[in-house]
Order: sequence, then C-alpha cells, then structure tokens
Amino acid sequence: MSTEKDINTAILSLQESATKIWQAVENNQQDKINTRAANALISVFNVMRDLGINNPEECLAKRLEELKSEK
Repeated sequence: MSTEKDINTAILSLQESATKIWQAVENNQQDKINTRAANALISVFNVMRDLGINNPEECLAKRLEELKSEK
C-alpha cells in the first residue's frame, strides 16, 4: 500500500470521525464522542507518521500548549 493511499484513507477516516463527533455532540452521546475522538487521534498519528513526523505526540502536545496560551 502506498503512502499516498494510507494518507488518503486516514484523511477520509478523520472526516468521518468529525462528522460522527458532531452528530454525537448534537445528541449528547458522550460515549460516542470519546470513541470517535480516539479514532480521529489515531488517524492524525498515522498521517503524521506517513509525512515523516517521528514524534507526533510531542508535536501535538506543543500545539495544544500553544492553543491554550492563545485563549
């Protein structure tokens, strides 16, 4: 399987997870929100790995801190 196909699959998975998260929020289904958020995070890690980012956890943690400081 090519990297391009892996990334495309992961991006489609992210889109699906985002849609399902939105629906779960609208219906106040916390258990589904958590499951879909976990699935989305896995897809993000896969895309980052395929893009050559070897430390996705560190990159995401740094970005979260940046977002917190922007508030």
